[in-house]
Amino acid sequence: MFVLSNEPIEYHFREEAMSLNERESYIEDCLNNLPDETIDELSKKCVWKDGIMTGCYPDMKCPDGLSDAQGRDILRFISVNDIFINRNPYYNNGAVFGASILVGMEF
Repeated sequence: MFVLSNEPIEYHFREEAMSLNERESYIEDCLNNLPDETIDELSKKCVWKDGIMTGCYPDMKCPDGLSDAQGRDILRFISVNDIFINRNPYYNNGAVFGASILVGMEF
């Protein structure tokens, strides 16, 4: 389960790059405990939906409330598809992980 979207998702990683304990710790301690500031920043990344809904496809049918959703309200319309976990190559000790979160939105 991914806490932010409250849905089961698939995590991807290179098995040889990190141990099971490292993966589980990163998911529990970091990904499932994102600070409020990070959640707010992720929510802001979804402003592209305004341009699509008003500029490109103004007659598009979408879920009720999506067109007015701003900030964290947008999260209920987003589906997390996959999370790719990787070791940050820029840190010498290799203990720092990163993640790419792939999301989709139904409309």
